Amino acid sequence: MIATQSAFPDLSLLTSTEAEWRIVLENRYVGSGDSTPDLLRALERESFHGPSESDPTLLVLSSGSATGKTHFGRYLHQAGWLRVARHKDRPPRADEVDGVDAHFVDKPTFDQMAAENELVGLTGSYGDRRGYHLPSIRANLESGLRCVSSDGYSLVRLLTATPSLAATRILSVFLLPPDIPTLMNRITRRALERLDQDDGRTVEQCFADEKIEERLREGPRYLRQAFDKTDNGRRLVDRFVVYDDPERVVQLLGIR
Repeated sequence: MIATQSAFPDLSLLTSTEAEWRIVLENRYVGSGDSTPDLLRALERESFHGPSESDPTLLVLSSGSATGKTHFGRYLHQAGWLRVARHKDRPPRADEVDGVDAHFVDKPTFDQMAAENELVGLTGSYGDRRGYHLPSIRANLESGLRCVSSDGYSLVRLLTATPSLAATRILSVFLLPPDIPTLMNRITRRALERLDQDDGRTVEQCFADEKIEERLREGPRYLRQAFDKTDNGRRLVDRFVVYDDPERVVQLLGIR
């Protein structure tokens, strides 16, 4: 189902979201009169001036909703990369693959794993709980295959704080949207694809249930954190890239 203009949320939300992105970006480029897409590209170019891991064991993807983490992770998975994923206490959605996008377990199983300290780094968002099963992650990283994770900052922090995994060669990448209207369209379309015509919900109820506004505001919030470091002094993000085409990003990162 494709979102039409009439199905969009109040477009004032687009204006306020773009303003939030600009606040974060203009903190880096004070006084810039460039457009938001130009500022996003400027951040990408700037990030490639510094050093980073040239032969990573693990590529970690960060961003807010609908910027491309899952899409790019699947793209690399099809090219032979191994997905490193968390356990989640819910069933997979229609577009998710168990064991690839995440390890999906029921809530009692998740509770038991957490109680027995099998999971670490427990977090939750939008009603889901998530945690890392360290033996599985260790096995992934020791497989000899290049690995990719869409779990962002939490995994970078976990690996650098875990002595047995601290030597992992990480390339941490933040995926930026090409522009904010495109991001809003992606988030809106994703919500509408989950709207069952027979469940009686209106489009407005669907947007409320899918927390459109919260998801739009994730991007600036995560971008503010992206310039921080872990407790061990490692940067949370090495490279910022505008995710418009996966092949361009592969070439830009030099990870073919």
